[in-house]
Amino acid sequence: MSLNCFNVYSGRIDLEKAFKNEMKWEIGALFLSAEANTNFELLDFISNNNENSNYNFKEKNIAGYTQFSGKIKKIHYAFGLRTENTNIKGKHTNAPSLLIDKNYINFFPKIQLDIPVDSTKTISFNYAKSILRPNYSSTSKISIYTNPYLVYSRNINLNPTITDEISGTFQYKNKSIKLNFYQSKDPVNFSFSYNSSVNLITFNSINYAKESGMNLEFTLPFKKRFWSSENSFNLIYNKIEDKSAFFNESKPYLYYYLNHIFELPKEFDFSITGWGFTER
Repeated sequence: MSLNCFNVYSGRIDLEKAFKNEMKWEIGALFLSAEANTNFELLDFISNNNENSNYNFKEKNIAGYTQFSGKIKKIHYAFGLRTENTNIKGKHTNAPSLLIDKNYINFFPKIQLDIPVDSTKTISFNYAKSILRPNYSSTSKISIYTNPYLVYSRNINLNPTITDEISGTFQYKNKSIKLNFYQSKDPVNFSFSYNSSVNLITFNSINYAKESGMNLEFTLPFKKRFWSSENSFNLIYNKIEDKSAFFNESKPYLYYYLNHIFELPKEFDFSITGWGFTER
């Protein structure tokens, strides 16, 4: 039997100041605190013994950001920086030392430029560093035996995924082409491991070393009389790398999304939607 309890507290403040020439300065701060307690009790019916475990997890995040945005002639710009301090501690109640003890600072810059070519065309450039934290379910230690040979286990040692992303977009009226490159450190994906001594497969999430890729996206909306459609085509290539794993060769694939709407009499609409992947 397992009992989980989560408590999350957060607070945020944002301020901004406008200047001449459409210039604006923004500043803000965020505080986030999360606590998780897991009480686990296991009964061995053969030996009639009870095993109890109590695990406590605490995480605090303090972040501050600043951003300048404005316009120089026709060019719109935005430059920003966010700083985050993360403090994580995890411990079994009866254990003499911490199981998890992390304290680190990350910096996340951001740059955005929008350059109008004329009244119908715009070129945009973006760079940003971002963070994706593990789900709160990973803050507690839970194992679920789906059968005698397979167990699903949460990983309390997951690190957040840090991603650097740069992109360029060409916009013509309501149609656009976007090229995006990214590289991620510590991406989270599922993994299987086999313990031959107990004949057991463990299925859980782990951090791989890195992931990189590109995405070429075409957005092609269309409208004529009573027929309108949204069409998106994405050519995607990504690659995951880790010294402890074996991977097949990565190949590009295409994702497409089509949505057609037909306006009928008496305010009725008829919609057809389709999406799919090529072999991947």
